[in-house]
Amino acid sequence: MVNLASKIAIVGVVFIAAAYQFFIKNFIFNILGYGRVLSTLDSFENVRCHKVDELGLEACEDMWLHEPTGYLYMACRSSESQTQWLPA
Repeated sequence: MVNLASKIAIVGVVFIAAAYQFFIKNFIFNILGYGRVLSTLDSFENVRCHKVDELGLEACEDMWLHEPTGYLYMACRSSESQTQWLPA
């Protein structure tokens, strides 16, 4: 028969495996950024940044980077149209 210590050890291993899969792995890799490669803007060739001061770009929510051209496409609208689209 399996003694009590073996049963507790098996339950502990299962609990630690589940905790790693759902919580610890997310914390280590996504929040702490372990293994993440950081790149500076200088490491990219032919990059030119432009400051956008237009008033119609107040409520931007989505951005897509087209890597071959370096264009950044943004889904933006004015604050007034934002409240008309989503009144809450």
